Amino acid sequence: MRDAALVAVYEAAVFDVEFPDGLRSFDASGQLSGGRVSEAFGGVTAWNPGWERLSPTENEAANVRLAEAIDALGWRRLPAAGHDRGGTYSEPSFAVFGATEGELVDLAREFRQAAIFWWDGERCRVVWC
Repeated sequence: MRDAALVAVYEAAVFDVEFPDGLRSFDASGQLSGGRVSEAFGGVTAWNPGWERLSPTENEAANVRLAEAIDALGWRRLPAAGHDRGGTYSEPSFAVFGATEGELVDLAREFRQAAIFWWDGERCRVVWC
């Protein structure tokens, strides 16, 4: 059973992606701002797995390892961030292109993440690991 508080955090989060032509924002209700994106991608981070709070140094090192894993798998990545709507909390993340939803969930599990964001070209949703 998922922790209801963690579900609420993910469901209320915003996922920003730094595309070459500008920032685009997604949320779990599927809303999109900043222009249309038709290509499927997933959002993943290695920061603070679940409710665990790591030090900034540990989080940065984990995200470097995640970036290396994404690159080794031959997927394309763009800088991204998951954050609360108030802007008081943010986690550096990656938008990952070229992976299937299942492949990205598997990678997120390796980094002990609870969920990813998945944009299927029409809507965004939270996918639990």
